[in-house]
Order: sequence, then structure tokens, then C-alpha cells
Amino acid sequence: MDADLVVARLSRLYTLDPKSEGLGERADVSVAFAGGKLLYVGDPANAPEAAITFDGRGCVGLPGLVDPHTHAVWAGSRSSEFARRLAGESYTAILESGGGIRSTVRATRAASSEELTVSAWSLTMGTS
Repeated sequence: MDADLVVARLSRLYTLDPKSEGLGERADVSVAFAGGKLLYVGDPANAPEAAITFDGRGCVGLPGLVDPHTHAVWAGSRSSEFARRLAGESYTAILESGGGIRSTVRATRAASSEELTVSAWSLTMGTS
């Protein structure tokens, strides 16, 4: 088992494993990666050798917590809100005035299926 990178002896690692209590906290653990993928999590004494090793003592390991969702179909434009944000207005103020994500939801619900299809097709094909 060859690794590209090992982070040795992390003081704390939070795995967010749904089968574990709390946040899946583990102490004094090493992690190893190969080819950009997680290869090993466990006892530092059994961690694989690697080209690069970092001392993780005093550090906390956390998952990336990436929100990978996207909205391929929507209606409306929030460009005026972007200008308001650039001018220093808070998102909360924009939301309270009827803007924000709620305006996109309203516009999408009000659009016909045909309008949404044309919009999505235009985005996909690079036309407008």
C-alpha cells in the first residue's frame, strides 16, 4: 500500500461517519492519500510510507463539506441584487425586501414548462 501523502498523528479527526456517535471524532489518527483518494485512516503505527508526510499533531482534520448540488433550470434574474450587494446592502435586507432565493423560487414557479425548457436548452447549447 503506497501513499502519496500522509498526515501523521492528527490530534483530532472528524469523519462525520453517520454510524458513529457525534461527529465521528477520532483522536491521534493518521490519514493517507494516493492518487487524490483517501487510502488509509487509522493507527499512526500502521500508516503507510509516503513521499510526503506532514506532522498533524495539534491539528484537526475535517471533511471538505462541499455542497455539490446545482440548479440546471431556473427563471428570473438576480443581477440587480448583485449590484445591491456590491453597494454594501446585506443579503438579509435584500431577502426582507422580497429578493434573494425566494425571488428565484417565485419566478421559477411562475414560468411555464416551455419557458424553463427553452432556458435550460439555451444554457446547455450556449445560446440565448
